[in-house]
Amino acid sequence: MKSTIKFISAGLFSLLLLVLISMPYAKLKQHAPMVMGTVCDRLLLKNVQWVDLNSHNKAQTVNLRLEQGEITLVTHMPLTAETGEMVIDGQQLYVMPGIIDMHVHIHDRHDLLATLAHGVTHVRSLNGSRKTLQFRDEIKQGQTTGPYMTVGSPAINQKSQYASASSHHFVNGPKEAIESVKQFHAMGFDVIKVYDGLRPDVFQSIVKTTQELGMPFAGHPSFFISTEGYLNAGAQSLEHMEMLYQTAMDYSDDQHHLNRLIVELKKFNVPVTANLIDFHHLAQVVNNPEYLKTLNTETINSNWLRIVLPGVTGLSEIPNGKDWLVKSKFLGQMAKMFYDAGIPMLLGSDAGANLTLHGHASIEEMLLLNSFGISEEAILKSATTVAAKTLKLSEAYGSIQKGHEASLVLLKSDPRKDLSTFYDVQGLIHNNRYFNTEDIASMKTLSKEQMNHYEYMGWALLSHVFD
Repeated sequence: MKSTIKFISAGLFSLLLLVLISMPYAKLKQHAPMVMGTVCDRLLLKNVQWVDLNSHNKAQTVNLRLEQGEITLVTHMPLTAETGEMVIDGQQLYVMPGIIDMHVHIHDRHDLLATLAHGVTHVRSLNGSRKTLQFRDEIKQGQTTGPYMTVGSPAINQKSQYASASSHHFVNGPKEAIESVKQFHAMGFDVIKVYDGLRPDVFQSIVKTTQELGMPFAGHPSFFISTEGYLNAGAQSLEHMEMLYQTAMDYSDDQHHLNRLIVELKKFNVPVTANLIDFHHLAQVVNNPEYLKTLNTETINSNWLRIVLPGVTGLSEIPNGKDWLVKSKFLGQMAKMFYDAGIPMLLGSDAGANLTLHGHASIEEMLLLNSFGISEEAILKSATTVAAKTLKLSEAYGSIQKGHEASLVLLKSDPRKDLSTFYDVQGLIHNNRYFNTEDIASMKTLSKEQMNHYEYMGWALLSHVFD
């Protein structure tokens, strides 16, 4: 008994010591500046090929005038630089709005650099924390470099045979759910994330409270709620093709069942985020353990890597690995049918989950969708105009036109023909700054440095322990 008490006391002492070391360190480091690029209050972007996603025409040469981060002129006519205006000669590079990745998980300030360096200028970070709220605000204020952020709350869930993740915010009933939604709203989260273990009474309490607060909700459909019940509640979006397969399809590949689901989705017109690439990677690991060695993990925070790697490695012990590959293929086929049916689709990489890399996974997701026969143009619209509409940002974001935010990416080739061109972004204009190829290369390099252990732990404690 004494030895047990001594062991517990030692454990508590170690935890206290970790708190005492980590939290002050995080307090000191949380405002560390990571500002890159060149301020461009007035910028003339010349001789660029406009990738107009609202037109099937070949890209045409245009000149853009930008002021205070806003597009003020789009013209085919030559423009003369005005006094004090920065001039960038695009030299026939292709220009389009930055990508919006609607499903990521940000663990580290350096994740933001990796994301932006791949042409992703806005993310919706789901299952967020105080840490991600801090990052969002730093970016808005120009204190750090990264994509604009829409931040989702911690996932509200109920424990069941389906759900027991320690990172979730578990509630026991409607009263706790209502209090949680109000708390997350007061903290400044942009959207409430719901998860797959919610019972009908708790789910309805969440929906009613978000409506009263004028706050959207999005997330996983629940195993305990009909698909119609979820869609009819007015969700901002429905996450994961895999979740639809498991809940709405009840793990079936029956074509008639799928056709009925498509009719239902079209009726409610709720956007769907496919989220294919993470499951694709996991299916490959299950089928062939050697595949894990081919995955690049150098930009994944080492603290997060220590958490997820044992679980991913353990997948190689699952029998019937080919079943996972069959399922992965079927999810892609479902996505193709959804696109063909005109269901609003969103791009989501699930970057930060398991071994998916920020920025890089957004491109992988696009290429995987394309491999199932979904056109480049349809995919790019999902990642720009459809996403902007879903976030209610269409009046200022997601296209190149006068009055819109100048969040632009410069590419070597027309992405409507070659999505892999995002791997080698040639320039960015974002948050009233211009990033050249050297800046982009630096962001990719810095993204490998990451927070150290004490800062990461301190951020975690600050994010989840204190009100």
